[in-house]
Amino acid sequence: MAIWGRRVRSPATRGRLEADPGLTPWRPARVPQQGAAARRGAARRVIGTAELAGAAGLLIPPLAGLAAAGLAADMAGATIINIAVLHSAAATATIALCAALVLLAWTSREQTRHLAAALRR
Repeated sequence: MAIWGRRVRSPATRGRLEADPGLTPWRPARVPQQGAAARRGAARRVIGTAELAGAAGLLIPPLAGLAAAGLAADMAGATIINIAVLHSAAATATIALCAALVLLAWTSREQTRHLAAALRR
């Protein structure tokens, strides 16, 4: 608390607090993400949305094969990231999920062909 008191007395901090009445010691100024950090945040949202759409697609029988193929591609990417970037033991889990999803996509390939044919009409 004493540190905050010293910070409030400094002219720079006092000026910021007076300029933004919503700024309090409990809610400091937010620094916008820039550059690579913003792109990582956007990529996480896109990947999360794709995973959610894939999970929903697995629940709809005509879309299950296509969703499984998309999720298998996602798990292949996750495996590469886990091995090359994170050096994580989670790669074994992503490899197993990828294999299971590839198997599901393979067994549903005829259903996926019928779906593609129906969409072309």
